Amino acid sequence: MKQLILAIASLQLALAALGSPIGKTMGDVESFPIIRGTSEEGGDQRPRTPSLFSAYLDTDLNLITIYTLYNVGYVDTVIENLTTGEYAEYSFNSSSPVLLPISGNTGYWHITLTLGSGEEYQGEFVI
Repeated sequence: MKQLILAIASLQLALAALGSPIGKTMGDVESFPIIRGTSEEGGDQRPRTPSLFSAYLDTDLNLITIYTLYNVGYVDTVIENLTTGEYAEYSFNSSSPVLLPISGNTGYWHITLTLGSGEEYQGEFVI
């Protein structure tokens, strides 16, 4: 019985270390990295980060691949080119990586990911 209690406590500590978004409140904003590259580079370009989200920008295919540390349900996404005014909205299930198309036009880009709780994650990149 004592071993079972220790195993449960260890599991609870491990889950807490994942940084669950449950403790965050509406209005909290966290930045996440966007790694830039091309489709010719190949390989595993997935960013290594402790953030809930990370992304890879493929400049040949004009795609952003968004990775989620763990499934948080549906995520509303807004991608804006602040230089040209382009604007796109997407919604995706975070259970697997998602590919989102962008125009590839030059400019200063901003991406906002919003969870159902209102918690926001933001990233920026320049093309």
